[in-house]
Formats: sequence, structure tokens, C-alpha cells
Amino acid sequence: MPNTFDIRFARSAGFAVILVLGFGALMLPANGAPAAGSTAVVPIASAAAKKQLTFFEAEAAKLRAEFAHVRNSQTPEPIVALEQQWWRLTERIYTSPEYDDPAIRVLLHAELAVSRSWRMALSAYAQGVRTKDKKVIASALAEVEFAEMLAARVRQYVR
Repeated sequence: MPNTFDIRFARSAGFAVILVLGFGALMLPANGAPAAGSTAVVPIASAAAKKQLTFFEAEAAKLRAEFAHVRNSQTPEPIVALEQQWWRLTERIYTSPEYDDPAIRVLLHAELAVSRSWRMALSAYAQGVRTKDKKVIASALAEVEFAEMLAARVRQYVR
């Protein structure tokens, strides 16, 4: 079963060095190699991965839409409730037996990273609303942007 690997590219003395994280390096002639410092993802070709990604994206989209509704709340309670929904999604991902397949384990970790970032953002946002601290709220919104960047990366793991 194909797997997904994070691959880093570097250049050294006329060779392109391809680092497959956790597996070592491969030296190739530099002509036509990817730019130094770039990153690539080799996607998983798996029906189970597609199913899990589809489910995750649907649930995450609902939660993101909910954030759009509670974002301007004057009280932290709706934000805390949304954080709890992200915790439920995290638990569902973590306990799903389909992720027991080592071929899609990296998808599990990627989805958990997105969920963790959203939970961190919502926790900070609720704290900022509670204390009326605009710096904390701005920091939470930066974490939301990071979570969305991670979510875009998750899509690259499945084909």
C-alpha cells in the first residue's frame, strides 16, 4: 500500500539531496531538481484515506462556519462550546479504527494537527473575549490562520 512521506530538497556540490524524513537521503544530479528548501508531499492513494478526509473536511467546514457565527460574541460561552465540538471531532479521528492502517497514519496526524490548532485558537479567543484583551484575540486569529494553512496541507496527503 502506498504511503505518504514528507520530502525535503536541498542542493549540495552540484547534487540535489532529497531527504525523505525518517528514511534517509538520496543524492541526484542537480539539473532539473526541485529548488533547495522546497517541500513536497507524496499523496496516499487509498479509498479509506479519501473517505476519512471527506468526513474530516465536512465536519471541519461546519465548525469553521460556526466560528463565523460566534466570532463576534461578547461572551466566551459560545466559543468554548465550539472548542468542545473540535474536541469531539478530535476524539472521533483519534479513535477511528480506519486510521489503524499504517498507510494512512500520516493523515491521522495531519488532521489531529489541524484540530489541535483550532482548539488552541478557540481557547485563546475565549480567553481574549473573557478578559477583553485585543492582543490575545489577535493572537488567536493568527492561530486560526495557521490552522487553515494546515488544513490546506492535509488535502495534499490524499489523491
